[in-house]
Formats: sequence, structure tokens, C-alpha cells
Amino acid sequence: MSGSLVNWDAALAGAGGDEDILRSVVGAFLEETPGLVSLAHKALQQNDPSTLRRASHTLKGSLRFFGAQLAADAAWQLEQLTAQEDWSAAGSLLAELENRLLSVTAELQQRCAAH
Repeated sequence: MSGSLVNWDAALAGAGGDEDILRSVVGAFLEETPGLVSLAHKALQQNDPSTLRRASHTLKGSLRFFGAQLAADAAWQLEQLTAQEDWSAAGSLLAELENRLLSVTAELQQRCAAH
């Protein structure tokens, strides 16, 4: 699909070509992502680089599975930024990541509803 945020061919290949497995992975992502975003916000509020790094790293890996490169890049940048403990920049980047996640999540939900 043109303009897709998700690389569906790569995601399906990552699921061994099995649509049911892909749907399960999408379901797990949709279930776990809000908690990870909440954890990232809490870590940011508490100036906790370790937890923020872990949450952003996990999001990055999940987004890369789906080939959602722009969102994965934002998660990677946030993960890297934790070493500097620049909380203002981290807050802005987390907001950007959340916006990208909303778009990716909408596409994942649409795909699951259609299949």
C-alpha cells in the first residue's frame, strides 16, 4: 500500500509468512504499547534514564519488526538521548514518538480489521 507506515511484506516475513501469527504479534503490540508509553512518561517525570532507555528500546524493536522506520528512528533517538539526560529534549522526542505511534497503531488496527 502506498504511503504505508508499516512494511507489511517485512512484517509478514518476520511472522514466517503466517497471517495468524502476524495478527497475534500485532495484537501483542497493540496491547503492550500503551503501557510502554506510560512507563516512558513516568520515567521522564522521575528523571529515570534507565527505565526510559528500556521502554524506548522495547518500542524501537517492536516498531522495527513492523518496518515502521520513522517511528523506530524516533524511539532509537529517544533511547540514545537518555545517556545525555536532557529531559527537555527527551520530552519533545517522546511527544514525537507518541504521534508516530498513533499513526502506526491506526494502520495496524486497520489491517487487523480488514483481515
